[in-house]
Amino acid sequence: MCKKLMTLKSQIKLTCVEDSDRVLYNPLVRLEELGTRYFGVIVDFEGVIDSPNFEYEREAWRTLAVEENLKEPTPIELKKAEGMKFNDAICQVFCWTRDPQRIESLLKRRRGILTEQNIEARRGGARLESFTRLCTLFHTWKIPVAIVSSSRIRESLELELKKLYKQQNRTIFLVGSDDFAHSLPDIDSFTTAAEILSRPLQRCVVISNSIFSIEAAKDLQMKCVIISDRFKAWELHEADIIVKDLEELTFQRFQSLFAAETEN
Repeated sequence: MCKKLMTLKSQIKLTCVEDSDRVLYNPLVRLEELGTRYFGVIVDFEGVIDSPNFEYEREAWRTLAVEENLKEPTPIELKKAEGMKFNDAICQVFCWTRDPQRIESLLKRRRGILTEQNIEARRGGARLESFTRLCTLFHTWKIPVAIVSSSRIRESLELELKKLYKQQNRTIFLVGSDDFAHSLPDIDSFTTAAEILSRPLQRCVVISNSIFSIEAAKDLQMKCVIISDRFKAWELHEADIIVKDLEELTFQRFQSLFAAETEN
């Protein structure tokens, strides 16, 4: 058994070496992977596409607390919960419960509150045209894109995108809240997305509007493009590119993020 295992390990090692050599000695592959067009894009669904109104989100949490006879969340807690997975907010921020069934019940009621207040109808759409343009641009240059959501499981995210984004694009991958364990600023969601994109961490660009995304991206040595519609400019100074709108982004600006690495 030991001998067979050693043989198997040797075969695996040999295969890995052959694959590495194939890349190492293929000048076209090396040129592509060292160039400024070799990167992947990670898009924060809530921050870029959905663009929720957090005042309505906060009101939904308050209403839920009153209806379920729970401790009303403080303004600081509500601010901290923005962009988090909802189940994380319930058990880690508001400290309401850790029982999975109870959490699921609260989430179901919260969705009901949002529907009753017609909040879903007021969300998203503002940047959809710009996002579609960017996706077309990335598709043209064969840049893989992953959309990450901290509030929707992958199945719900897929349904939401079908409503918002009619054009099918096979370079778009989805990462739902059920694909990672912890919310931003934890790195889980971004490492999962990078793995799906088949790109090194240093060759990924995060597009978001949150300081939590900046923190996670910098921890992973990723590049970060931030839309400055939620936080003050001085809070976003660590981002690589800061824009007011997606329309300001061009493919050349994305390439410029890796220009210094290419010159070295």
